[in-house]
Amino acid sequence: MMRPVAALAVAGFVGWGMPLPAATPPTAAIAAPASAEAAIDAFYAGRGDAPLWLERKRPLPHAAALVDMIEEAAADGLDPADYDLAGLKAAVADSRRTDGATLRDDKRLSRALLRYLADLSRPAPGVRVHVVDAALAPRPPDPAAVLGALAAAASPVAELRRLRQHNPLYTELRAALAREARPERRAALRASLERLRAIPAAPGRRFVLVDTASAQLWMYADGRPAGRMKVVVGKPGMATPLMAAFIRFVALRPYWNVPPDLVRQTYAPRAAREGWQTIVRQRFEVLDGWGEAPRRLDPRRVDWRAVADGRRDVRVRQLPGAGNMMGRMKFMFPNPLGIYLHDTPGRWAFAEGERRFSAGCVRLEDADALLSFVFGGAAPAMPKAARERAVDLPAPVPVYITYLTARPDGAGGIAYHPDVEGRDAPLLAALDPPARTALR
Repeated sequence: MMRPVAALAVAGFVGWGMPLPAATPPTAAIAAPASAEAAIDAFYAGRGDAPLWLERKRPLPHAAALVDMIEEAAADGLDPADYDLAGLKAAVADSRRTDGATLRDDKRLSRALLRYLADLSRPAPGVRVHVVDAALAPRPPDPAAVLGALAAAASPVAELRRLRQHNPLYTELRAALAREARPERRAALRASLERLRAIPAAPGRRFVLVDTASAQLWMYADGRPAGRMKVVVGKPGMATPLMAAFIRFVALRPYWNVPPDLVRQTYAPRAAREGWQTIVRQRFEVLDGWGEAPRRLDPRRVDWRAVADGRRDVRVRQLPGAGNMMGRMKFMFPNPLGIYLHDTPGRWAFAEGERRFSAGCVRLEDADALLSFVFGGAAPAMPKAARERAVDLPAPVPVYITYLTARPDGAGGIAYHPDVEGRDAPLLAALDPPARTALR
């Protein structure tokens, strides 16, 4: 079944794909989106309807290479029949076609390539990623640019291989799926490939990857892991969301701005029950709002029962320094969900096998290593004053937060993790009928 276009949720960016037909019989020529079809017609008109794939009723080498590529689409967790594989094989094999049929078949090959490349650049609809910076959303290649590059290439076969290239993690998982026979592992690989399609084919020369399934973070440089660490991620009911954003600055000696729901549910009831001194003992200060110059409030004069009941709102933040929940630094990619990466004084958590204790943010085992990485080895000095200081990165560094029950282990193999958040089964069920989910 042909895949509907997925929408990326968020921060002002909704989806990158073009509307596609819901289904097409496998033996029929596939329909391209209107904009792609217009680009195909314009491309051929610009070359006097000269074929790109077929010459004098014979297929050129890259026509056979395209058929092979489509036939191998199962290694992407995709169905070759969605790209008219039988029709492509017949078109390449037909040596008796007329000139008009040659043009129709040539366009058929171009159409299949564009549809396949578009599907490589978008995950299934069940993969919801909060894209904070639209530049980090994967996009299907421009149809005119693809066809033009093929026509101009000294080696169209090599150009086809280049067009299919994806991010380094995707490439490793794709190879693993092609050789894996065990159904449960194939299921994990397919689900993880779908999520990795939400990361651009060119994710950045240097980027950070957070995998919430294994609760680990990797730093990548030039397509290879440059370091890794354990992290703590969201607890049940407060799972860390999938995201794509630029880390833009680091807050050194940060405040911890306590989430309003945590103030209402935890700290205000405690203060109402045990007295305002609990606020002071935890080095909290109380403010009247979130503006540029909030007014400090005396915790003795706050009606903490009213705060707990939701009848009054106050802002609570923990002062920088020893014991601050943010530790010594937090890595900021401003987003409406209030998610970021941060240091932590709670070192005990990193000895745990399952590290799901946070309210959604990501706690770092080695914040100093990440600080050095995002600043290119020239990390800023920690300020002596116990006061928050924001330091811009020399250049924004992408961070991708994803969920991989199968992922490259950094040593040429694949590591598998239990689907602790129950994300894989519904994703795969949406792609296939339930009886076939683990078998594809």
